Amino acid sequence: MVTVPRPGPVSLATGSRVCVLLGLHLLTVAAYLYWVPTGTTPLPDGFPAGCGSAANPPSQALGRAVCGVANDVHRSRAALAAVGGSVVLIVVGPALLGVRRRGDRSPSAG
Repeated sequence: MVTVPRPGPVSLATGSRVCVLLGLHLLTVAAYLYWVPTGTTPLPDGFPAGCGSAANPPSQALGRAVCGVANDVHRSRAALAAVGGSVVLIVVGPALLGVRRRGDRSPSAG
């Protein structure tokens, strides 16, 4: 009578784990770009104009005029890092590199 070994639990392959870790890192970078302030831009008379962040752009006309599209650039970078990088790495990486079963060894000939 031949017994078929039961497969072990499923885990991510090494390449899939690396993709997930890189994707989580890019997600952290996207959060940083979205919530960290863009900076302050000094005006010619020395008055700093706060540019806010991509999540909270300046509400005053002076801040919008001085900062220009800086917050839009940070919002675009955050979206690109989040969607273009992290989601692709976290979803597509394991889909392409696959999973492995622990304890599933092929019998050696001999």
